[in-house]
Amino acid sequence: MRDTKVHEIDGYRYHVQQLGAKSGRAVLAKLLGILGPAADSQEPIARLAEKLTDADLDYLCDVFGKATQVENTDKPGAMLRVCDVFDDHFAGRYGAMLRWLWVCLETNYADFLGELSKIGARVGAAIPGKTPPGSGSA
Repeated sequence: MRDTKVHEIDGYRYHVQQLGAKSGRAVLAKLLGILGPAADSQEPIARLAEKLTDADLDYLCDVFGKATQVENTDKPGAMLRVCDVFDDHFAGRYGAMLRWLWVCLETNYADFLGELSKIGARVGAAIPGKTPPGSGSA
């Protein structure tokens, strides 16, 4: 069964359901292409922003918009699919949109993002003269 996690962003409560394995693997392939080369980066959000194309952003928002419901502030208890209200809901709220996208990634790929961090630490430790992430040295 797919988990649903609730995240609050700017006063809105988002119910993010995990993707099925088929949709999830397609998103994972895209993430590997974007984040994989930055395995030793300590700034995955910055790396994501740097490598994300317009087409990638459209794809990710469309996929996660179908898997997310937002509580309707006009009707307590009512839920709206993000894909159905996306244009108006995030108009002028691009920071909130990116935070929502990030919690969607965390909800679905927490184990992958954790592994990416571990791989980065191992890669960093193997590079002569490079300080491993988290070592406290500059």
